[in-house]
Amino acid sequence: MTQPLIHFLPYQRAWLDDTSRFKIGMFARQTGKTLTNAAEILIDCLRAELAGYHTRWVVLSRGERQASEMMNNYLKPLCKAYYALLNKNSNVIGTIKYAKNDITLAGGSRITALPANEDAARGFSANLYLDEFAFHQNDEKIWQALYPVISAPQFKVRITSTPAGKNNKFYQLMNPEQHDNDQWSRHQVDIYQAVKQGLPRDIAMLQHAANDPILWRQEYELDWLDDKHAWLDYGLIMSCESADIGDKTPNDDDILYREFFIGIDIAVKRDLFVLVLIEKIGDILWCRHIEAHQQISFAEQEALLDTMVRRYQPLKIVIDSTGIGAMPFERARAKYGLLVEGIHFTAPRKLHLASKLKQHFQNRTIRIPACKKLRTDLHAPQLITSNGGTAKIAASHSKDGHADRFWAMAMAIEAAETQNISVINYQGVRA
Repeated sequence: MTQPLIHFLPYQRAWLDDTSRFKIGMFARQTGKTLTNAAEILIDCLRAELAGYHTRWVVLSRGERQASEMMNNYLKPLCKAYYALLNKNSNVIGTIKYAKNDITLAGGSRITALPANEDAARGFSANLYLDEFAFHQNDEKIWQALYPVISAPQFKVRITSTPAGKNNKFYQLMNPEQHDNDQWSRHQVDIYQAVKQGLPRDIAMLQHAANDPILWRQEYELDWLDDKHAWLDYGLIMSCESADIGDKTPNDDDILYREFFIGIDIAVKRDLFVLVLIEKIGDILWCRHIEAHQQISFAEQEALLDTMVRRYQPLKIVIDSTGIGAMPFERARAKYGLLVEGIHFTAPRKLHLASKLKQHFQNRTIRIPACKKLRTDLHAPQLITSNGGTAKIAASHSKDGHADRFWAMAMAIEAAETQNISVINYQGVRA
């Protein structure tokens, strides 16, 4: 008796057996959704090949790294294994062509994996798989651009993701109340259901090791985590988190070609002194480094800023000059001149800064490190409206500050958007 190439668990088999044209699934992290979808795509292509025709699949992943992993870790190994099995049992003859992001099967069927953007699949007529769609940048534009790809009745669409709040297209598609004439088949499997059906995971150990109830609720329990009072909900914050961000310390060869900006929230005793460094690359702001310290002297704060200026040569620095921040601002201005701008925190100015920061998160034009403390700080501010209709941004104090990372990041964004220093690249020559 021939053994199956892969042993799929019941919830994976239910997904594979569902042949609906429009299919969407919300699965907990590390429950095998990428493997299952890679298998479905390949099986669909092989069925077409064995029936004497060919088909086409386009996979759109969150980014370049994820698209490469889908192709190299799942699609290519599965393709080689399935073809080895078919050749052994039925003497199938044919050549498979493997390219960087593309597989062409012996009968002409093709699978292409690309990083998601609104132009990625324009011009294709193909079946479509959107992987981790809740975390795609510009997801609304991507959906508008790609839906015509599967207009022909023979093409299917597959979408899977973990949730990322309600401010995205995945939430709209996953919830039937968002639609009048609904055509979608929906699957949902949290970590408890997956383990009950045979997934080998120690739930208690995983939850304890995560040490992050927000991450656990969203990534494993599939909670939408939408907070109507928060200025930034957790889903919106986590949709801009990146594992590829790092502290990209420049060297002498590339410092002149990079644009760095610094925002600083001043504190001495109760709250945190926070310095945020961001790099602007095209339209995207990358949070490269965060310094957060409690109860450090003005001299230590000044030394930290000096180190960052020498290392990164920022184009602009914005400092909170309110109250105790007045003196550090004056000293920095005396040392670095017009490179430094002070911001006095009035209620209208804070709302202005918070609005710019929120716009970058909504547009997915900012990348931040995946950090529990940063996530909590960014979620802390709330929009409060007085009885007279006046709006302001406020956050309660905690043992870890007063949303200080939020405000330092907002000032770094302000620096990037208002810098008036031209970047001049030059090359020295011998006399």
